[in-house]
This record gives sequence, C-alpha cells and structure tokens, in this order.
Amino acid sequence: LIVVVGPVVQQWKREIESKTKPVLSCMILGGTRPKNLSRELMKHNIVIATFNRVRLCFKADLHPLFSVKWHQIVLDESQEIRNPITQTTQAVLKLSGKHRW
Repeated sequence: LIVVVGPVVQQWKREIESKTKPVLSCMILGGTRPKNLSRELMKHNIVIATFNRVRLCFKADLHPLFSVKWHQIVLDESQEIRNPITQTTQAVLKLSGKHRW
C-alpha cells in the first residue's frame, strides 16, 4: 500500500507501471467502490491511495482497506500525519502492515 498526496497519484502509478509492468499490477483506490473491494484489493500487488481517501475509508465503518494485512505500507509526504490528533493520522495508524516506510 502506498499512501500519497492527491496531486501525485497518477505520477506514482505511471512510474510503477513503467518500471514493473507486466510483472506487478497496480490499482488506485478511488471514490467508486467495486462490488467486492476486498477481492479487488487482493488482486493487485500495489494499491495507491491518497491520505484523504484513507481518512474517508476510516470514517466508513469496517472498510476493507483496514482489514487487509499489507506486506508494506509506504507513506509519501509523511508530514501529512505529523499531528497525532487528526483523523488522517488516526486512520493511517489503524492500517495493518508488516513493514512501514
């Protein structure tokens, strides 16, 4: 899982695909929710989400984003979570992962 600020989502996806396609698959977690999001998340090697999307998913009760045990969680622009009392910080801290960067 890669968590980024909104303006760089597409840039991250392009860079990942240019360096890893067709070996790794990448999806952007957006506003439209597939029928079986849990399965959709597991189909991809890399999922990209914005800090805002993670916060919104956190507010949605039992969102699949928080039930996945991510192998690695990467925070780009981690200053987005510098304030420990914001919903964004609380949401990111609730993500479950083996490694965090």
